[in-house]
Amino acid sequence: RPFGVGEKLVYAVKYFNVVAGYGILEIAGIGEIHGRKIYKLRATAKTAPFFETFYRVHDIIESYMDVMGMFSWKYTKKLEEGKYRNETYMDFFPEEKYVLRKDGTRCNTPSFVQDVLSEFYYFRAVFDPDVKETYIDVTSDECKTYQIVVKVVGYEKVTVDAGEFDCV
Repeated sequence: RPFGVGEKLVYAVKYFNVVAGYGILEIAGIGEIHGRKIYKLRATAKTAPFFETFYRVHDIIESYMDVMGMFSWKYTKKLEEGKYRNETYMDFFPEEKYVLRKDGTRCNTPSFVQDVLSEFYYFRAVFDPDVKETYIDVTSDECKTYQIVVKVVGYEKVTVDAGEFDCV
């Protein structure tokens, strides 16, 4: 696998060259759903302390992705943006081809579909440099399923503070 438990990617969000907040993608652990091992994936967005006095953001999205099959079992989202608050979740039933939302709505989906967070890790797991386009079925928490296309458009070396890296 191209990732593992403990991986944490931290991105600084800058506003006029001042860090205004952070975006964090991480594999928070291993768990179990329906007797199957899952990755607990987490995406966090939050404002830096100084900017919280103006507009506070603290968003947490979690995805529970099957370790072997690389499909989603559950998705949760908790948003706190200024005065706006929203919490939702979806339970996935991959063999039955549907998702059950927090409000009880049943959404038909393709089998073994991804959620909006697991799709990133799924692509990393199936990436083949010889394949120029990869198609991924994704279901959003608005009960919409769409197909994204990831296209390889080039390769380059990127230099950052951490070093030089080959990138696609």
